[in-house]
Amino acid sequence: MSDERNAGMGFTGVVAIVVLIGYFAIEVYGFHHAREQMEPAQVYLEFVGARRAATVCDAGSPNRADVERNFDRNFRAVTRLVTEDLAQRQPSLTPVELDLVIGERRQSRESEVDALIAQQGCAGKDVWRLRKLYEVRSRLKLRY
Repeated sequence: MSDERNAGMGFTGVVAIVVLIGYFAIEVYGFHHAREQMEPAQVYLEFVGARRAATVCDAGSPNRADVERNFDRNFRAVTRLVTEDLAQRQPSLTPVELDLVIGERRQSRESEVDALIAQQGCAGKDVWRLRKLYEVRSRLKLRY
């Protein structure tokens, strides 16, 4: 009887260890993924892509002025944040150089979105996602 109980406890211990390892793996992945999503440069490029898609595809939409005003307010906040973040990461850059680096990234992202629109059209799945992101980002209440 005691052999059966010891065998069961061994199995339970193994299961507990596997669950614990799985839990830590999920936590580490989640932390890494969340950090990746929160990088100011990545958020900035999402804003740039969304703005480009909306500008090209939704120019005549109703209520465009209100959405655009709100989006632009949030975009300015994100632009300030990415500028400060880049200045901290590369303190040797002058303000002019910072603007050039950010401008190059913006132009590159806009070119990517232009190519995506040329490939898929404004109704394409990826372009639609960017257009929707524009609306979502316009509803944020960023204050920076």
